[in-house]
Amino acid sequence: MNVQILQTSPIWEDKLASQAGVIAMLERCPPVPGSLLVLPEMFSTGFSMNVAVTAQTEAREDEAFLSGVAMKHHCAVMGGVVSPLVEGKAQNESVTFGPDGELLARYAKQQLFCLGGEADCHTPGEAVIAFPLQGFMVAPFVCYDLRFPELFRDAAMVGANLLVVIASWPVKRYHHWLTLLQARAIENQAYMVGVNRAGSDPHLHYNGRSVVVSLTGTSLLMRENPPDRFRPGWTLLICRSGGKSFRLCEILDGRRVLVSKYCGAGQGCCVVFCWEMGVDLRLMR
Repeated sequence: MNVQILQTSPIWEDKLASQAGVIAMLERCPPVPGSLLVLPEMFSTGFSMNVAVTAQTEAREDEAFLSGVAMKHHCAVMGGVVSPLVEGKAQNESVTFGPDGELLARYAKQQLFCLGGEADCHTPGEAVIAFPLQGFMVAPFVCYDLRFPELFRDAAMVGANLLVVIASWPVKRYHHWLTLLQARAIENQAYMVGVNRAGSDPHLHYNGRSVVVSLTGTSLLMRENPPDRFRPGWTLLICRSGGKSFRLCEILDGRRVLVSKYCGAGQGCCVVFCWEMGVDLRLMR
């Protein structure tokens, strides 16, 4: 499986501008067909509690955008949206669309961030879900869910082995983010994909630190490339290669970039992290 992390910097309460940023990112670094593309929590507005702006209409315009991206690039796409309002409240959701544009999964965040006022405008979900994708059972989660290990255990008990957390996790608590992702991977013997936003909003700063953790709790990013150097637009490619080894063979635009070496992750996985925006990387055996 190829997983491409889109560590975006959402434009505050501006859906069209945020969507345009996603389009531009994918134009700079087109995904491999068949990949799973993952965007952060509330990718089109940032973590705003202004449901008059964040909530979708009945047309579900944010979901239509993700569905269109999936069809255009022949990929599965997961991203964070806010549901239409019901009696003045919405749900903070992770939705996934298949390459045909059809909905594969819908998960509603169960643990709301009450300290940020989320419980005043969102209603919690009620259950974990898991869905099959390219030989994995994928379970999506949203941000604050990460602090509640019982949710991830429930997912593991129904067979999930790839746990994906999308988030708006601020820089001042990034140590918790990294530590909890490692803990959930070890506890459940599953791969963890943590996709956080970058940039700032009117209240908080975010340093990304999107990461993939193996079932042994090992970060699949090279430690000499500090994650606090993340910027919007960086791409993480996970290649599940059936035990075959790959190497970086070319950088198409000719620029020198810092790229992690491939590191063994068990079960034939390896990782490449590109530290430049828009660099098109090709892999060869």
